[in-house]
Amino acid sequence: MPRILDHETTHYALRTRRPSAGAPDEDGWLRLDLHFEVEEDARGYVLACGVLVEILGPESFRERVVELARSVLALYGAED
Repeated sequence: MPRILDHETTHYALRTRRPSAGAPDEDGWLRLDLHFEVEEDARGYVLACGVLVEILGPESFRERVVELARSVLALYGAED
């Protein structure tokens, strides 16, 4: 799911989610496949990481995370 993580977030992900991870790329980033039993948990986890993670797929999950992020922005009156 997520594409890139900084070192602190990577260590947290490795401790808490036990993802499958490949070798770091030339910039030191890891591509991780994270698995969740409940989608709401996955959305919360990804949103908690903020800009430190990017969802590569599935696209439908990415769209639902974007929708949730927009609703949070709307709640707090953020401007475009």
